[in-house]
Amino acid sequence: MKAVPYVVVVCLVFGLASTSWAAASFGVAVMDAAGNIISSEKDVKSPRLRESDTFSVLVDKHFAPMLPPVTNYAGYIVKFHITDGTEVSVLPTSTFYKTEMVTTPMGTHQTPVIVGTSPLDFPQSLPGQSFTIVKSYPTMDAPISGSAPEESKWIPMAKLDLHAKGTTIGQNSDVDMTVMAWCILHINQGQGSTQFRESALVWATSNFQPTPEQPIPSIGPHLNDPNGQWKHIPFTWHLQPGFGSQFVATFLGTVTIGIEHVPEPITGVLAGGGVLLLVCSWGLRRRRMAR
Repeated sequence: MKAVPYVVVVCLVFGLASTSWAAASFGVAVMDAAGNIISSEKDVKSPRLRESDTFSVLVDKHFAPMLPPVTNYAGYIVKFHITDGTEVSVLPTSTFYKTEMVTTPMGTHQTPVIVGTSPLDFPQSLPGQSFTIVKSYPTMDAPISGSAPEESKWIPMAKLDLHAKGTTIGQNSDVDMTVMAWCILHINQGQGSTQFRESALVWATSNFQPTPEQPIPSIGPHLNDPNGQWKHIPFTWHLQPGFGSQFVATFLGTVTIGIEHVPEPITGVLAGGGVLLLVCSWGLRRRRMAR
């Protein structure tokens, strides 16, 4: 059967207020054929698919209008996780986008432009197995305090081409894959007192462990430092003025993806045959009783 195309947009919206660098909202924007957003949801369900059908999911980030505007955007991190390889595989055509900010003609903001791509390189999953891939892309402006994105712009982060398998309606309405995202921000000396939510990430050396007393190192490593890695901060934390240059990734949320199946043709034949047998046996029984 020909694959069934289906495109949704994962709208990862982050906010930045004067008192909280980690303010965020999250949702899934579903678009029509003309590219207009027609509804918003958090959990994505595929159309009803048969064995070997495919559908696509486009993962985007949206910059919502806010005051004050974002001026220190420095990239994104996306985590893709197949919870169980029984029903879904990520096809080799799935793509991770590398997006840079280009200054607008007015020179006041920057608009996203795709400058490169890379494959997601998901192994072909087997029933009962789970797989996780984490991709990050710090922008070229990240080391120089980030950039000021134009409001209401969508930044493409990845395109997932998903393959349905193990077709069975008994597995409908479950979660087969999750997508998590973080927004990288560059914070500098002179920034005022800042409150962060838990689940933020900080770029630090491999031997650094965040604590409530010191959630981030006094001076973070360069983004190209081979000893650097993203460290999870599992608590709400407060950053006092006077710290050095840091890269912090604020958590945006999680989208769940579920594969929905239709019965295979043989299932319908068996069900129809069963009904036919019941009708025939009922008719024979009536004839015997009438004799």
